[in-house]
Formats: sequence, C-alpha cells, structure tokens
Amino acid sequence: MSPCTTEIVKGIAIDCAHALVKGFTGRALYIPYSVNPQLTIDSNNPRILSAITLGTGVKAKGIYTPMGDPFNGSSVASNEDNGRVMFTKNLQVMVPLHGADNAKDVIEPLMKSAEGGLVIVERKDKRGLGSFVAYGLYDPMKADPASFSQNETDNGGAAQLTLTCTEDYEECNFYDTSYAATKTAFDTLFAAAD
Repeated sequence: MSPCTTEIVKGIAIDCAHALVKGFTGRALYIPYSVNPQLTIDSNNPRILSAITLGTGVKAKGIYTPMGDPFNGSSVASNEDNGRVMFTKNLQVMVPLHGADNAKDVIEPLMKSAEGGLVIVERKDKRGLGSFVAYGLYDPMKADPASFSQNETDNGGAAQLTLTCTEDYEECNFYDTSYAATKTAFDTLFAAAD
C-alpha cells in the first residue's frame, strides 16, 4: 500500500477500542485577548501546548454551548482576497446567569470587545487530541451584535449569542501532553471562571 493510501486509511478506519463519541458536554471557556493570556502554540500543528496562564486576578468567562448543534451555520468559504480557502466558524453560546454583575462581567465584554477572544469547547469524546476544540486561535472570535437575544421564557432566561471567526485551519485544539492533563487544565480554568 502506498504511503498516501496508508494515511487515508488511518484517517477513516474505525477504531473499535476507541469508538467515537458524538457531541459536546456543553461547557466552554471564553478568554478575552485583552487580558493577554499566555499560551504556547505548536509550530507544526494548529494547537495549544501546555496549560493557559492568566494574569493574577484574571479569570476566564464560563459559557455554555447548546447541547444540540452549537456549530449550526459554520461553513467553509473561499476568501477572494488571497485565493485560499478559509473556514468561517459560527459558535452559538449561552450565558445562563442573571443580574447586573453577570451582565457587566460576562455579557458586555463578549459583546463589546474590540480584541475578541479565544474559545475552548469541550467534546464528549475523550481520546486526547481533539477533545478540546479551540476557536479564535488565529483570528479572534467576536460576537455578532445582531445575534444577541434573551427571553425569560426560553432556556431558563439564558442570554444567547453567536461568536464568529475565520481561520486558515478547519480545526484547532487545546492539548497539553495527554487527555488527563488537558482536562485538568480546562477544569481549573472553568472552576475559577466568572
């Protein structure tokens, strides 16, 4: 078998010992670039290596993705400015908390940030690389003002909005040496999040 065919087979073969688990847990982190997060990006692959460090007193924002299809509306589009295929990613998120503090600390920064931010979404699949998807790694995710809605009778009154970015890569990941190490790093940031 030629090397090319071998690689293709590896990519599509079903691994019975590690069956794919569909969907997302619903948990996500939003880290505004205005807080200058410290992270290391792999020079060979579009992924974050090692834990993400935030400054003293700085917290990530805890957000949630709808349990259905949070990426409904994502698409691949040709960028006519430079002739390459770019990936436009639209992420629907919910902010479940209420009150003036939550509006000031979470919703308003999401809606008003000129710098945008990095979003890390947790998949149900626990195989390692690919279990935590990073959006906005190369082009910051920004909120679409027209997407914001909040209805007291829907989703427990959670605020809903769509974050958007356009990147060269179809998928970017957060992966720190192993699934366990990455989950610990994610859980630590999520537990301390606003």
